Order: sequence, then structure tokens, then C-alpha cells
Amino acid sequence: MILFFSILRLLIVPSFGTTGPFLKMTAIMFDTINDDYIEYSPDWSGLTNAVSACGWIKDLGSFEFPTIIWYHNNELIMMADGQYTGIFSAYRHLNSGFPVPKGTWFLACMTWSISSIDQRYYVNGKVIGSQQTASGRSLKTGGKLRLGNWGGSNTNFGGQMMYLNFYSKEFSSSDIARMVQKGMCAHIAEVDEHEASRVIKWEDLVQLERSGAATNMYVGECVDLLNEQSERRQNETAEELNDSRQQLESIQSEKEEIEEELSTKVNELVKVNTRLNSTVRELEEMSTSQNRTWDWNIFLAGEFLNRTFTTEDAQLLRSSWEDAAEKLVGLTITDKLIKALDYFDSDEDRPWLMLYSENYFNKVFTRKMAKRLANVWDGISSY
Repeated sequence: MILFFSILRLLIVPSFGTTGPFLKMTAIMFDTINDDYIEYSPDWSGLTNAVSACGWIKDLGSFEFPTIIWYHNNELIMMADGQYTGIFSAYRHLNSGFPVPKGTWFLACMTWSISSIDQRYYVNGKVIGSQQTASGRSLKTGGKLRLGNWGGSNTNFGGQMMYLNFYSKEFSSSDIARMVQKGMCAHIAEVDEHEASRVIKWEDLVQLERSGAATNMYVGECVDLLNEQSERRQNETAEELNDSRQQLESIQSEKEEIEEELSTKVNELVKVNTRLNSTVRELEEMSTSQNRTWDWNIFLAGEFLNRTFTTEDAQLLRSSWEDAAEKLVGLTITDKLIKALDYFDSDEDRPWLMLYSENYFNKVFTRKMAKRLANVWDGISSY
């Protein structure tokens, strides 16, 4: 990109970009020998009561009357060296002691309004001439605007012109001073401070047909500025990208720390959940134990009736009852079976008569029943 613009600085080309900064930094080179000019009929209706014509000029020719602007039978005329500069065919000869030497860029501005009736000509922000106009006089519309020539070979401009605009307001001296301070290339990078009042625009003028050898060109100073701005934007973009990358890395690091903390919390929750499940099972077992069905009729048997039942009795019965109860699994508990067990097991203190309880009598004895009988003694031993 830098090489491209460096080449452009050295070449005068007939065809230029038509959008963006390219048109704004395009200058027109009016030949120093041939009769070069641009002429067309603009819409002047917005400029009848006030106008400021400002543009950057480099005078390179040797013509007697180097005309920059000529409009509609001398309604407005401005020359590069200050000769015949005026409005309404009233001219001032300001070429004596002109403050800018040939071959140097300068800002030329002519201002006027019907309210002030004061026409002024500025060079680089300084007034070099002024005059009063007739009260109530407005600029005429419908005429032709010519750039670079008045109407004869001795009125050729012969030089370079850039960013010449016609504004629908009378600029103050401070307005023009700011334009000079910003420089001839400022308009490329920023919006014109007076954009709202810009009626005839340079971007349109540089695309008009022209007579002679007037040719578009790029100004080296502005190309360099555009390169600098482009490099600065690239550097700013690179810095922004680097800042964004660092922010992303920081966010990623924070994310990993949070994920690690979450993983630790999850492991802790799993452990807590495991303990809770174990506790729930214990509580369920305790609840089952507290809500089991007691066969209180067992204490009507002779072994326990009218005597004190001790914890030792309960533990003894349980230990001996587990084996005996397991042997009954699969048998139907009938009256004959209970009596037989009580008879043949008379040496033990097992209360077979408790099998008459509705929980067992006339039912097939199961391991669940055997376990329940054994658990009865655990519950009893706690009372």
C-alpha cells in the first residue's frame, strides 16, 4: 500500500478513484501553456445572498491574468495573484505585493453576504483586500461557472487547484484561520467543518469534463498524510486487537479457575450427597425398626407371664430364635405344627405359642417372617 501511494506521488494520471478520500485529495493540474478550463452551469440558487469560495491554489504559470474562478459575466471573479478580484463587476487589483510566491500552495478565499455588503479576499487567512457592494444586490443565478480561465489565452490559470468549494455562508476571519491551521489535507481525514453549507463541491468539480489538457492528479503531501493516517489506524487496530487478546486470555484464565472451583464444589457435593444417602438409609432403617409390628401375645406364654423380663432374656431368646425360625421357612404354620414344636422343644425357652399370632398362623413361613421374629427381640430389649 505504501509503495502504491509512493508511485502515485510521482505520476499524473487521467483516471482517479471516484469515492472516499481519493476525490477529496485529487487536484486538477491546469497546463501552463494550453488553454485549459472547466465550464458548466451549476445550481447557484443557494448562493445568491451569501457565498464563500475557498480553495487551495499553487500558481505555476506566467499568464497575465491567472484566473481561478469566473462566474456569469463577471458576477464573481478571483485570480491567483489578486488581480481583478471582486464581485458584481467591481474589481480590486491586489497583485501588488502579493504575499505568496509562485509555486507555493496557499488558501484563497473570497467571502461576501447581502447583509454585510462586504466582499473580502483572504490569502492564507489574512485579508489582502476588501470593498463594499451595493445594498440589496444579490448574485444572479442561471450563469456558467468557469474554473481556470476567464475567456482568453492570457487569462489561463496555469497551476494546481485542490478542494475548491462554494459555501452558502459568509465565513468569518476565524473560520478561515482554522482552515489554514488545519492545512490543505485536513479535509481528507475529517468531515468539513462547514459541510452543511457546502453547495458546490470539489468532489463533483473534479469529475466534470474539461477543455484542453487539464488533468487530475494526486498531491504528494496529502498522499503522505493518508499513508500516515493509514499506518496509525493499522497500529491502533493492532493495539486494540492485542488488548482484546489479553482480555480474552484473562477471561479464559478466570474461566479455568471458576471451572476448577466448580469441579471442587461438585466433588464436595457428591461426597455430601453420599453421606446424605447413607443417613437417609439409616433413618429409614430406624423408622422401620420403630414402626415394626409387635407380637405382644408372646408375653402370655408361661415362660414370661407374671415375671420380670430382662435384656438378657431378650438377647438369649433372639440368639436361639434365629436358628429355629430359619428351619421353619417353607412350612405352613398350623395348630398341630405349633403344638409339636412346643412339645419337642420343651427344653428351650422359645415361645412357640406366639406363632398363633395372625401375622403367622395358617401362613407359609418365610425368611421375612423369620427376620421379623428375630427383630422383635431387638425392639423388646430396648424397653
